[in-house]
Amino acid sequence: MKTSKDITTPIGFFNTYFDLLPQYKTNKDAFDYLNTQVEYITGRKLFKNYEQWQNSQ
Repeated sequence: MKTSKDITTPIGFFNTYFDLLPQYKTNKDAFDYLNTQVEYITGRKLFKNYEQWQNSQ
């Protein structure tokens, strides 16, 4: 079962992104780290780039 903390889902990505923000210098750095983790897990990025993610909200 997928949860709200499953980073491979859009809602899990969103929730985890905000949890990670205090640990990164910029919003984009937090996004890039998380998107790379999703790629490591699934073999593909959830979002093409930071701009696509911003536009999806």
